[in-house]
Amino acid sequence: MAPAIRTYITKNKDKLKEVAFFCTQGGSGAERTFSDMEDLCQKKGRAALELMAKEVVKDRFTEKIKEFINAAKRSAS
Repeated sequence: MAPAIRTYITKNKDKLKEVAFFCTQGGSGAERTFSDMEDLCQKKGRAALELMAKEVVKDRFTEKIKEFINAAKRSAS
């Protein structure tokens, strides 16, 4: 997790009613990052989205974003 994200969550975790997580990366480690975010904010994420840098560069991420949004909406109901 990037230091800026860690700081943001630490400072605002009491204000966050519900959370969903996303990350972009060049390698692996999203599962652990999402778990660390949940631990830090003390909330279970409604949804999680991992985008690889190559997906972003090649503009191949639209469907994953739609799935992420739908998962977050389903969790809200």
